[in-house]
Amino acid sequence: MPHFSSPILKGTALFQTVVAVHKRLFAEPDPLLQSSILLQAAAAIVDRSDSATKRQAALDYPGVRRARDYIATHVSESIELAQLASIAGLSQFHLLRAFRRQFGLPPHAYHIQLRLEKAKDLLASGSPPVNVALATGFSDQAHLTRVFRRFCGVPPGRYGHQKARIFKTCPS
Repeated sequence: MPHFSSPILKGTALFQTVVAVHKRLFAEPDPLLQSSILLQAAAAIVDRSDSATKRQAALDYPGVRRARDYIATHVSESIELAQLASIAGLSQFHLLRAFRRQFGLPPHAYHIQLRLEKAKDLLASGSPPVNVALATGFSDQAHLTRVFRRFCGVPPGRYGHQKARIFKTCPS
């Protein structure tokens, strides 16, 4: 149980984390991302406790690898953090922290990256963005476009057209 010597926590970064949580919870339809956002905020608060003990070395948890593998095999599905924690045999809080230590990003970010890789492959093969959105587990084409543009810098339709043009000009 964390102990705090004062009921008031100071720090710009912590404040910004809490504000970001409020904004993102209402903007994100993904339940895995919503749970992760809340637990990351809780972790930021616990890390500020007087009794926080931080491990410097990343531990290799087999359960975390099982959770990662589950995400990879269910990339197009909606995944709950509680479901991943059960697969890993860890609490949601512990899974979130261990996953980030082991793989460098939280489960929801890993899930999004896999979805985007799959979307890129489908777009490059000529699939229209609306079909790609459905095939990769995004709620609709607008959701795919927002996420794709945020991470890839261009909308999915333009990405698909650019890839198609490149493939047409390459010699066989």
